[in-house]
Amino acid sequence: MRRVSWVLFLLYVACAPSYTRVEVPPGAVSMLQITFNGADQPSEVLAFEGPELRLELPEIPRRLAVLHFDRPLGDFELVVSEGALLTTAEVDPNLSAPLPLPLQWTELERGRVAPKAVTEEAFAAAFSGIRVPRGACPRVGRIESRNLPTPDGPITFAARLGADRVVLATRSEASDRVHLLGPSEDLLIAESPAQIGGFGLPDGSVWFTRSGSAGPELCELAPAAPERPRCRQTVSPGRFTPRAMSGQRVNGRLEVVAMSLAGELWLYREGEAWRLLLQAGDPTRASCQAAITAQAMELTGPGRGVAGFPGGPLTSFSIEPDGSLTTEPLVSGFDVPSTTCRNAFARFSGGSELVVVSAYDSPTKDSSRVFWRPGASARWTEQPLVVGLLPLALVPDGQHLLASGKDQQVFVFDDAPRGGAPPRACPPSPSGSTPRFILALEDGRVAIAGVGAPGDTVSWLRGP
Repeated sequence: MRRVSWVLFLLYVACAPSYTRVEVPPGAVSMLQITFNGADQPSEVLAFEGPELRLELPEIPRRLAVLHFDRPLGDFELVVSEGALLTTAEVDPNLSAPLPLPLQWTELERGRVAPKAVTEEAFAAAFSGIRVPRGACPRVGRIESRNLPTPDGPITFAARLGADRVVLATRSEASDRVHLLGPSEDLLIAESPAQIGGFGLPDGSVWFTRSGSAGPELCELAPAAPERPRCRQTVSPGRFTPRAMSGQRVNGRLEVVAMSLAGELWLYREGEAWRLLLQAGDPTRASCQAAITAQAMELTGPGRGVAGFPGGPLTSFSIEPDGSLTTEPLVSGFDVPSTTCRNAFARFSGGSELVVVSAYDSPTKDSSRVFWRPGASARWTEQPLVVGLLPLALVPDGQHLLASGKDQQVFVFDDAPRGGAPPRACPPSPSGSTPRFILALEDGRVAIAGVGAPGDTVSWLRGP
């Protein structure tokens, strides 16, 4: 069946038909037709899908809106019953959501066609009276928990290896140890007298540092042979101990950033020496010496990232082609603590971003503030307080984010596929430990490494 490239409205005027044509944008596969009453309130929302989109109106409405989408309505979790969109009077954001942002928005008033610019603010104002029900909150379920082989020290990093295995480092009085955990594995991979930092890459490999003669030794664990790390000596103009790390490949070249215990942000690019980018904050603050502290450390693109400095600001940074560094506060326009020692950042698969920061400069208070924006260049908005949420781990898992909670719980932030709508914080689930690291495994499970009983624990859960 041939796909038409326009929508034809057959309008009856004084018993004689006239035609109004609305262009269908390339890629559109579904459409909503919204009729407004005399009070300019939506009175009917009809839904259309298929290779041809042709509507016939028995009379001219005062106002008609036509929304085209480049995905089936079901992809937005919209429910259609007998040709009409299911809407709700519920305004609780956990139970309802606004309409998704369309590919194209067209208004018809008295037969006149008026294309509208699709912006979040204008669209939200025009269709604030229409909300659709949200599905049930996703949950996670605990499968098993395992105490770590060396329960006498905290976990310094954890990362996914391959599809379903976990690599982590633990600290003891004598040394740090790198362990590999799997469904039936428990291997000691490496030891170092200095603190070990590490990170995982999307290809399933894991990288970690240990002390070397001229600088940190950078070691790779490949999924095919994790018991044989491949290490390379790197060069550093000064010695530092990594506190948090993140890595990526840019045109096949490894790029790594590391936050040191002294609050220094270091950069390593394959084939070059480590370079000190910036030092900020005050790691000696009492709140930064708490048993569980965490700062955001995430590369978000080539030469770009987010870093939380211990006892300092949560910062967005960009490394320019000439090597210079540009920084700015990640969240601005709010009274955000500038000396927080616990913060977390993550990006949903759809591009929206979430930040969790400690509301107090104190390790004994657990209240957190949550900020969200629909895209990297959009404006931040503060979200409702989430009781029990901790600014420790915040990790993407499909269209969800998994977040640390107190009392050995994990939260799920659900990003329903509707552009412009904030995520909802679903009720927490038991996690087996206070999550310090959360890993989304490719087999649908979630691994959580954190403080449990009697010591540090790794738990596996069914993902949301």
